[in-house]
Amino acid sequence: MHSLTIMEKWIMLARARFRLMSWGILGCARLLIWDADVQAQALMKFELKTPEARTYWVDQTTDMLGPALKPPSRTLELRKNPSDLHGSIIDHRLIVHLAEAVSIDELIKPWGLELLQSLHFPGVHVLAASSPYQAMTIAGAWANMPEVLACYPVEQKKMKLKNRFAPRPNDPFFSNQWYLEQRNTINFLSEGGDINIRSAWPISRGQGVHIAVVDTGVDQDHPDLALALNSDFDRNFITGARDGNPVSQSFFHGTAVSGLIAASSGNNEGIAGVAPLASLSSWVIFGFGGNIADSLQLSEMYETSNEQISIQNHSWGNAYPEQSGPSFLERLSLSNAFHKGRSGRGIVMVRAGGNDRTSGDFHPGLGDVNDDGYTSMHQVIAVAATRRDGRATSYSNWGASILVAAPGGEVRDGLFTTDVMGDGGFNMDTDSLGDGDYISNEVGFIGTSAAAPLISGLSGLVLSVNPEFSVRDVQQIVLASARHVFLDDPDMAGNGAGFKHSHHVGFGIPDAGEALRLAQNWIPRDELSIVSRESKLSKIIPDHGLRLKVQGKTVPDDLKDIPASTTMGIQPDEPTGFFPMSFQGRGIDPITEDLTGKGAIIRRGTTTFHEKIINASNAGASFAVIYNNQNEDELIRMAGTEYTPLPAYFIAREQGEPLSVLVESDPTVRMQLEMNSADYSFNVSETLICEHVELVVDADHPSRGQLRIVIQSPSGTRSVLQRLNFDDSQGPIHWAYRTTRHFFEPSAGVWKVSITDQDENQIGAIRSLNLNILGTEIIDSDSDGLDDEWEMTQFGNLASTAKEDPDDDGAQNAREQLLGTSPLISDLNLEMNLDFLDKEHIRLSWQSRPNHLYEVISLQLNGNSPDSIGTVRSRSYRSEWVVKLDKKFKKFFQVIERAE
Repeated sequence: MHSLTIMEKWIMLARARFRLMSWGILGCARLLIWDADVQAQALMKFELKTPEARTYWVDQTTDMLGPALKPPSRTLELRKNPSDLHGSIIDHRLIVHLAEAVSIDELIKPWGLELLQSLHFPGVHVLAASSPYQAMTIAGAWANMPEVLACYPVEQKKMKLKNRFAPRPNDPFFSNQWYLEQRNTINFLSEGGDINIRSAWPISRGQGVHIAVVDTGVDQDHPDLALALNSDFDRNFITGARDGNPVSQSFFHGTAVSGLIAASSGNNEGIAGVAPLASLSSWVIFGFGGNIADSLQLSEMYETSNEQISIQNHSWGNAYPEQSGPSFLERLSLSNAFHKGRSGRGIVMVRAGGNDRTSGDFHPGLGDVNDDGYTSMHQVIAVAATRRDGRATSYSNWGASILVAAPGGEVRDGLFTTDVMGDGGFNMDTDSLGDGDYISNEVGFIGTSAAAPLISGLSGLVLSVNPEFSVRDVQQIVLASARHVFLDDPDMAGNGAGFKHSHHVGFGIPDAGEALRLAQNWIPRDELSIVSRESKLSKIIPDHGLRLKVQGKTVPDDLKDIPASTTMGIQPDEPTGFFPMSFQGRGIDPITEDLTGKGAIIRRGTTTFHEKIINASNAGASFAVIYNNQNEDELIRMAGTEYTPLPAYFIAREQGEPLSVLVESDPTVRMQLEMNSADYSFNVSETLICEHVELVVDADHPSRGQLRIVIQSPSGTRSVLQRLNFDDSQGPIHWAYRTTRHFFEPSAGVWKVSITDQDENQIGAIRSLNLNILGTEIIDSDSDGLDDEWEMTQFGNLASTAKEDPDDDGAQNAREQLLGTSPLISDLNLEMNLDFLDKEHIRLSWQSRPNHLYEVISLQLNGNSPDSIGTVRSRSYRSEWVVKLDKKFKKFFQVIERAE
């Protein structure tokens, strides 16, 4: 077969063009394409190789009339379909990709093209034709040439900034608001411990949402709050007056909270609130002396303005270690607020989780959110506080009912916010802080009181996107947007639906940008269902249930079953195996011995319990046993051990000393950590997607603080409803414990409850247990938490599980079901967005898979080789890189996900 030479192809093209032009002139001087759905247009069709075959349409034909009739156009509009309303702009340039060993000079010589640039990619060149039309015509002709791998025009697409990132506000102290945006001072990348507010503001700033600050009152004269405050709904529920001011200038708390929620942004004053366009009302419930409103006044408060006000912020709670909650009258009003407020959608209540992890005013420490009946209610959002690195603060209460966390600050590193004007507020020296009055980071507004308003502001942003959302919708959007920043939390674990939860910080710190992107496409939840089970079987709780079991040829009887105390961290809710032991002295230094498959026995002293257990863990030990170095029979609670990564027991010196000798002399010695508990089980056949789970416990133990109460779901996830604490009162008496840890797990199967007495000399019994599982009813024949219809539609079978991620986009099946997205088609769209971080830096951002590695590559237009400028590990579903502005060179950027 005869193959055409380049010259012959050019001659044929020239003849074809002549005939085409003649037809156009004779017909009506233009080409018409008519489609029933498309208006008559002057369009020309070109088949190009890009490298796959693609059809393009050009809507100008002036070039084919020739310069004798009209000068050729300098640009043309290129469309991929004749019905497209918009296209891209092309000029006279072409990009050509050639097969190996093909000479670009030989190719272009007969076509009248000019070589503008040879790119660093092999065989890729930029050419210039005499006009856009000639460029398209030649590209169409070359589509049939095997030596041309691809040929297409240089396009200028019509783009706009997508504004995924709001401009930096001009509020002078925004740089002090690390809780909104926290960046490394070297590479300007996000450090993750903030709520990422600038990604949310392009979508909403809280407009149309009204938030009540239920607190000490708000300074009505503060210039940074003037725009937000709406005095029409202000109330003092103690005096009955329509006045939202503090009763004393020393009462700064409500003003500080308000600034975090809705301080004006972009007003060249002070700070920016999370929802700067939201409206605020001040509801005063604290009077002189710090006394709170009584139960009748609080009951009235909960039902006030429930059609006008959407969110209530409560940065207050139970002051004492004893369990306490709302009165019966308050519960009635709260029920009305949750079920009738906002025309049945419910009032969103955000509550501070409490500041009693360590001892302080009125409280001995070891505070638990579940001991506060106001904060643990399933209708509220309970908020823990975090420090800059995302770890729970030193004071933030622990608890299974925590939903999420937010920055709360530490001493000398608090949250910068508004203060009462004048010299009576928290900060009396304000000469350098502008016209307003503010609490600086160094002075510090800290606490879960500071964390809660950040979530109230975020909830306002969510409701601004869709005011029709219910309380449950808001809760779950906030939950689904949360991410864990501090990854060395041994309590953090994925539940049966693949969502990570910790008793320290709940599901993590919400990403405001992610929350609002979820809100834009959120599918409102179906009606709430409740499944209940009850047991009235009374059981004695074994006294001092923490036991160290010892086996071996030479082990005496008095060392085979030893009472113990334990840590405040990981505990052996399931008995450990029997392991050989290694004596490590005081365990001060890192352990060089490989302790895999062994336990470590360590003497108390010289260094902390935490350090000893960490050393054992780093050596691979399965558990640690620490014995006292003084007071023969004394057992103590091992303080400072909330973040230890393996279970450990503490035993008395009178057993520890002989055991350490025995371990050295008898290689057959084995030890086990065990808990003797009162155990219950509940069989649940109903199929729900779980939300909150509640266990009502009625017991007569003389010192309820000695008890550890754990519930285990059919998925194997454990929630610690109560841990060892300092409350010596009797009980718990008809107390409702709640947990968020089982969100989106399946309900069907066996739920297990274990109650362990972890101290000595007090014996009590369980009188009754009531289990209530709240969630959305589904048909789930295989009890995996996936609706059968959804599973069959997506997969064609019921073989999948909630935690699988078949499309590998970082979203497990349970999340895909929740969001209404496909589990088989990746939701990742690796498009890059470019925004100004500030005047000197630009921010590249892209969708990502959590905990995956991405490489950022820079390419200059001068044809130099690509330059890898860095790698970043994603924390959430969106990642970023920051580049300093460079005016000398124009650059391309590329992001590549890298395997590890």
